[in-house]
Amino acid sequence: MQALASFNGKKSISYALDYIDDVEEADPSVMFFKEDLKVGIYKYDPTSFIETLIEKYTEKYPEVHVDGDVPEIPRMAPDAPKAFISYKREDHVQAKMLYDDLRDEGIDVFLDTEKIEGDWKESILKEINDETQAFILLQSQHLKQANETEVYREIHTALDRSKRFPSTDRFVFLGYLDKIDSMLTEPSWLTSINSHDLSNAENRKNFVKIVKRACVRNMKQYGEN
Repeated sequence: MQALASFNGKKSISYALDYIDDVEEADPSVMFFKEDLKVGIYKYDPTSFIETLIEKYTEKYPEVHVDGDVPEIPRMAPDAPKAFISYKREDHVQAKMLYDDLRDEGIDVFLDTEKIEGDWKESILKEINDETQAFILLQSQHLKQANETEVYREIHTALDRSKRFPSTDRFVFLGYLDKIDSMLTEPSWLTSINSHDLSNAENRKNFVKIVKRACVRNMKQYGEN
């Protein structure tokens, strides 16, 4: 099952479910660009897709009541602390699990397939530069083997933002999803920050607590900017 999401210059978003043959398992995202239009094709669990679609619809049209047996989706408080998850597309499943764990703790999380509207590059950079209180990098073999990826742009942007804090590790948090040797050695400053094993649920739970404390502290001490 695939989820198709399209974005255009008018900031409107369309979603659909379909079966598409021959989408590579190793690279579940295929992008098409034409002027201001971006279309993404993702392997997606149908239940998660429907839950996300309901959430987006009710956020955009709060006056509309959705009937039926719909699972309750937690809403974030307007003043909820914010975190940003940076990850390679192939690691979307693990990123989504961390996303869910953080939201369960009351953290408003930016995950690119969840919240992007309009110019996606500008939206991502603005989120890192101005909105989030914690930048989370998910390291993996997929990321380490990539010679060029937008993730590196996000990493360098996070470094610039971290200069507003007393130390980089007040803002940047690292986790690795598979083997410990998947941790990045470049950019070199990443090696000075402790990396957390996120390969199981218990470790993710402990990591979420660390990120939550940092988000709350950063909101109180440094504000959003």
